[in-house]
Amino acid sequence: SITTPNQTGPQWFGQSDVILFNGLEIATSDVIQFLSPIAGLLYTGNRAMSIAQHLDQAADRYATLETTPGYLRQVNGEPMSGDELSDLAAGWAAARRNNAIGALNNYTEFIEYKTSPAETVSDQRQYQALELARVANIPPYLVGVATGGMTYQNAQQARQDLYLFGARPYIDCIEQTLSAANVLPRNRYVEFNIEDYLSDAELMPDRTEVTVEESLDD
Repeated sequence: SITTPNQTGPQWFGQSDVILFNGLEIATSDVIQFLSPIAGLLYTGNRAMSIAQHLDQAADRYATLETTPGYLRQVNGEPMSGDELSDLAAGWAAARRNNAIGALNNYTEFIEYKTSPAETVSDQRQYQALELARVANIPPYLVGVATGGMTYQNAQQARQDLYLFGARPYIDCIEQTLSAANVLPRNRYVEFNIEDYLSDAELMPDRTEVTVEESLDD
């Protein structure tokens, strides 16, 4: 619902002087603008997420297949037209939804695909998970992708990697923005409490705590 006519993105080089909410201009002094050092995931990962969505749809289609994918070929008799071949294939598929066992005469044979489309989609989804991990800047093993040369990681190390590589750029941006003089009084700052999250003895709390502390500097 927010648009910035003088900063159209996906890269913003400074705070916008004109902010529209549902087409109505609002005062910039009433808005806190977060300027992250990295572009938003919806911009950098738009194509990767679109591909992943199409692969999920393909996997959903192949999950409903009753038999091994293949095709029917006429080997004898008078050549059938395109419509007749389509009807034959549709009838074969409909029959397989009710019974996995089929029967063909000596005029037609069923040929299984040498490479299963379902297996191909599975490999593509595995690669796409790796691509999404790259886009999100997190280690691939955190999304269940096996990569060569990776050593065993315990739970604490996994949480540290997720924080350092994936979340910290956004956390730093939020902390620095909310600690600015136009948001808080002088000598106060905002920081995320991540000690429990990074601790080896405790799991991540249900809600990340944000604290506002007063600086000891004069």
